[in-house]
Amino acid sequence: MFLTTEQVPQAFAQWVTDSGFNKWTFLLIVSILFFMLGMFLEPTAIILITLPIFLPILQTLDINVFHFAIIMVVNMELGMITPPVGLNLFVVSGIAKERVEQVIRGVVPFFGIFVIVLIIIVVFPQISLFLIE
Repeated sequence: MFLTTEQVPQAFAQWVTDSGFNKWTFLLIVSILFFMLGMFLEPTAIILITLPIFLPILQTLDINVFHFAIIMVVNMELGMITPPVGLNLFVVSGIAKERVEQVIRGVVPFFGIFVIVLIIIVVFPQISLFLIE
């Protein structure tokens, strides 16, 4: 509520546009931020913390909300399969009855694929938006 009454998201959006950030710089920075947050927090918490701040920026930089949501999901999944707190690593470890270290070794190829997919989704938004256009 404090953020809303003090109009922090709008002020942050204004700062981003005044700083000369373009769409691609913003998406790169946000992707890194979501990846780092995904390593330590649950996706629900990340969404509740960041989305109210980023929505005005999305409108200012003319970024499609659905495209941004897909970028968020892929980034958070990347974070959830990355140590130190990657929640999905512990889930798979418990189900497979394997040590977490063994699960991490198995996840490495998928991590690389996820990064490539994320880059493709960010660069070519038409791929993630073809159903709604």
